[in-house]
Amino acid sequence: MRFNKSIFLGLAFCLFAGLSASAQMDATEKKKTFNIAISQEGKNIEMQCRVGCAWETLSFEVPRRGLTERIDQFGVGGNKQTASNPDELATFSFSIAKVRGEFKLIALEGMIWETLSFKLGEENSKATLSAGGVRVR
Repeated sequence: MRFNKSIFLGLAFCLFAGLSASAQMDATEKKKTFNIAISQEGKNIEMQCRVGCAWETLSFEVPRRGLTERIDQFGVGGNKQTASNPDELATFSFSIAKVRGEFKLIALEGMIWETLSFKLGEENSKATLSAGGVRVR
């Protein structure tokens, strides 16, 4: 049986390409995600981060007309802080405003979407925000 270099090189290339693709998939899968519940209590926006943030809850007054508030994995305004769980943090930021009864969000980093808008109709309704979009219940 004769050793064929081209078959060996072909198999080696396939093995290398498969390992490379596997490593890229692992890096993509390790990208951290986040999940934030948004509700409104009177004039305050309340957020609860379930996963991916250095903060658990945020509450701030609805920005006045024409103004927005910037939110990221560290909280309101992008103030970086030392997190006790840096390996679990997602990398994201967005701005939020309320215009004519509708929440308007603009993605700044780490989102699939560029802009979102939604209304919270009933008193107990909440929106769940992630890098993939928003769901209102």
